[in-house]
Amino acid sequence: MIPAAPSQSRAHSAGRRSQISSGVLALPRPRGRHVWLLDAAEIALLNGLIMAFRGGDFSGWLVDGLKAAGGPASERLRGYLVGSRAAQYCGRLFQYPANIALREDLVARIGPNSAARRRLLPSTIDKELFPAPGR
Repeated sequence: MIPAAPSQSRAHSAGRRSQISSGVLALPRPRGRHVWLLDAAEIALLNGLIMAFRGGDFSGWLVDGLKAAGGPASERLRGYLVGSRAAQYCGRLFQYPANIALREDLVARIGPNSAARRRLLPSTIDKELFPAPGR
């Protein structure tokens, strides 16, 4: 295949950019990468998986658990976490200010003797649930 002449490719690129900026050529937005307010079923599923984790690859554990879970509670979580950096994106759900119930539920499940359980949490989630004094 013979490459296009430089002036043709620049003109094509400029035309494509103007189509994109004008909205003529609408590219689909990536799906599932925006945090949301989790409902009670999603909270129970996600925190149940986190509490069942006993060490190793947290992202792998989370993805496998979500793939095995059925029903509507797992659909949005699977769409958001599967195929991504699951531990990082899970942390983002905990950081989302509206997900107070998610954080409160996991803190209640962990309980007062939390040192061993906290060591298993990804650092993002641990810092969100148990902020250092003065933070």
